[in-house]
Amino acid sequence: MEKRFSGRFFLDQVAGHGTHACNYLFTVNLEMDPLDGFKLANWESGFGDFELRPDFSTLRFIPWLEGTAFVLCEVFDQSEKPVGEAPREILRGQVSRLGEKNLKGAIAGELEFYLYNESYEEAWAKAYRDLKPASDYRIDYHILQPGRDEAFVKKARLATGGAAPIQAC
Repeated sequence: MEKRFSGRFFLDQVAGHGTHACNYLFTVNLEMDPLDGFKLANWESGFGDFELRPDFSTLRFIPWLEGTAFVLCEVFDQSEKPVGEAPREILRGQVSRLGEKNLKGAIAGELEFYLYNESYEEAWAKAYRDLKPASDYRIDYHILQPGRDEAFVKKARLATGGAAPIQAC
């Protein structure tokens, strides 16, 4: 989830004081519909706000949006306690449990994705069905298809610093 601010507003208002977001954000599906069964926030007991405090150690420029930076936030409830359901808090707990067993975790990501010829708007209008793939066949590690996709893949490769190969499926 995100909140966007102008640089001036962020520096004047958010950097030192934080901001807020509705707690329903931890209860929604991909269509942003609040789901039932959560103690944190629900229709019966209502929805409230969380406090979001920027973690400036995560501050990064976003290469695909000129003049835009990104910062993750810590999430606190009304009593100023960390929200246990927040993804960063869950990760913190998992890392702590590993440490209690004298273990360390290690992760790696492998970005795999499919490219389609429709725009986001066209795909949504088609309910994400019957989309036309950019390739006519499976192209894992194929030598020819990447050239057809280079306009997109080059942007992705450069935005990630070119450190790892990027291959569409």
